[in-house]
Amino acid sequence: MANLRSREETINERDVFSKVTIVYMSPNGCTKKCAELIAERLKGEGEVLLIDLARIDPSELESIISETTLLGVGSPTYHLNMLDPVKIFLEGIPNIPINKGRGRYSFCFTTYGHVNSGKTLINMAKILHKKHYTVLGALKLRAKHFYQHSIEFPSSEDQNLILKFCETVKYRITNPIEWRELSKMLNYQYLKVQVIYPFIRLFGSNFRVPKLNFNKDLCTSCGLCEENCPTRVIIVSDLPKKQKGCIYCFNCVMVCPTGAIYSDLDKIKRVLKFNAKVLHEESIREII
Repeated sequence: MANLRSREETINERDVFSKVTIVYMSPNGCTKKCAELIAERLKGEGEVLLIDLARIDPSELESIISETTLLGVGSPTYHLNMLDPVKIFLEGIPNIPINKGRGRYSFCFTTYGHVNSGKTLINMAKILHKKHYTVLGALKLRAKHFYQHSIEFPSSEDQNLILKFCETVKYRITNPIEWRELSKMLNYQYLKVQVIYPFIRLFGSNFRVPKLNFNKDLCTSCGLCEENCPTRVIIVSDLPKKQKGCIYCFNCVMVCPTGAIYSDLDKIKRVLKFNAKVLHEESIREII
């Protein structure tokens, strides 16, 4: 088991922190801020590399991850789960036999709007565990939706918890929680979420989400939508067509200076308000 080790085994913290890589995706910037704060704290322990999945060629990742001794993975929670590009990245990590995988450590974190953190953390941790990583812990923080500009994130409480989380990661290198126990801790969602989750996955990421519209007469081909699309499914010259993989983050709507790309934002707010009422999560920030 990846989260079990003999007492005789000596673990060198310096070796674990020798090559830290934090991989994340952050459509509205909240998960990025969390990743940056974690990186800033861990820089005192060793070399830290930050990777935004929206800004790197996937072909470059394998060699980087193969040299990584401590891997952090962050994703916002959309539709009660991690973003698909994060899942694709995790599933693409090369499998290493357990006798050769000793020394592979990881942690995960998520930010979520004022609804629910879903099964993001347990799903990320399960994949990491299957890849023979020792999962040291996880962090969840309630952030804000893309239109909530007045909400401060991270708050001082969030920043303090991030610092505490980094200390927890360091402590658990020599005092890991056995996987069976950690997985129970990560499976914290109450029954309503457990029941609704399969239906949301079945209907897909556009479930109850208003469609994106395009007015070609207003488009100036400025390229801001293409530049700010985290999944790179927008090509200005191809609009209104998009490639597969849209996560409905509405970055394109928010950055379009002429309103050429638009959607019913009021409907989005109503849906999210309803979701928050139905799926309200009591603990807004937590180290697991």
